[in-house]
Amino acid sequence: ERDDASTDQPALGSLTFSARELAHTTECVLVKGPQGSGKTAMLKQLYSDLLSQQKVPVYINGIRLKNSSAKEIEKLIQTCIHEQYAGADALQAEQSHPKNRVLLVDNLDRYSFPARYLSQVLAHFNLQFSRVVATVDSSFDLQEIFLGEDQPALQGFEQMRLPETGFSQRYELVTKWFELSQSSPLLDQQIEMADRVISRVLGRGLVPSHPIYVLILLQGIEAGRVGELENSALGHYYEYMILEALNPKIRPEHLHEILN
Repeated sequence: ERDDASTDQPALGSLTFSARELAHTTECVLVKGPQGSGKTAMLKQLYSDLLSQQKVPVYINGIRLKNSSAKEIEKLIQTCIHEQYAGADALQAEQSHPKNRVLLVDNLDRYSFPARYLSQVLAHFNLQFSRVVATVDSSFDLQEIFLGEDQPALQGFEQMRLPETGFSQRYELVTKWFELSQSSPLLDQQIEMADRVISRVLGRGLVPSHPIYVLILLQGIEAGRVGELENSALGHYYEYMILEALNPKIRPEHLHEILN
């Protein structure tokens, strides 16, 4: 959805729909959302859609934006092109016209240089690419960073927000989880049961309705440990993921020692 108070603006829907919608727009877009909301997955889908349109997408993780000089930014772009394209394709991507190139910047808000230089970095991107699609955390606001300044680099940047996973998308995710993991006459009942449990947890407002939390709940349901999560707050979900990753490698009696 667009990041303003209007209720009649078109919204970004599922991850696939969002990516395809963005693939056909000509605007520069800033997609906002909390960690785990699917921003990176959306960019990956967008990357694929752009390739199918004969465009030249280039993906950059904002963590790699450590220097704001045009020389260093150009070097980073070239490095990313050679990481993502091989042989003749890399050369073709390097020599492609800016109107055919689209820059996808994940975690734009993770840059390391002073904020006052962000506008010149965006200006350089605008020279090298027909448009930029960037993802940032929900709290990031370009207008606040450049408050009171006339910044041409901001013109044409549309700020949008990824909505939480709706009922239909959530049910589709639950269905795919069980269809991939098993096939049994009780499949429909298992899907309905899992969906009821997840709806109950999300309905209490303990965790947001983002894909990562739905997947954690599905993992807990499948392992018979949903009780640990059903009445837990957000922090416990991250603890659960850490413990699940450590369990196959570390004895249970050693977990407390490691965590403390």
